[in-house]
Amino acid sequence: MSLATIIKNSDQGKEKHLPDISIKACSSCGELSVTIQVGKELIHPSLIEHHINTIILYGLTKEDQLKQLSLFQLGEEMTIPRVRTTIKKDQFKKLIATSYCNIHGLWENEIAIQQGE
Repeated sequence: MSLATIIKNSDQGKEKHLPDISIKACSSCGELSVTIQVGKELIHPSLIEHHINTIILYGLTKEDQLKQLSLFQLGEEMTIPRVRTTIKKDQFKKLIATSYCNIHGLWENEIAIQQGE
């Protein structure tokens, strides 16, 4: 079985599992602020019995190389599955985020980076 067969990329059920990716450009510093939140309208629960363990951010370069950019390990409870990191502008054409729910498995989402963003 390949990993591609078990990664989910559309939301199922009432909890939101897709990692939502937002990008904000800094006009003066040449960096992009990237926020990943699991669940856009409804934030995923953080309970011992149901939580997000891990969020990983990858970047796809202009040469189609996949680079791991950030790895976030979250606590089982009392955390919000929202993380923020900063990347350099003009290095990637796409960002891909994965989130792992201890009950519902591995989820993936992506966002294209617009030129000049």
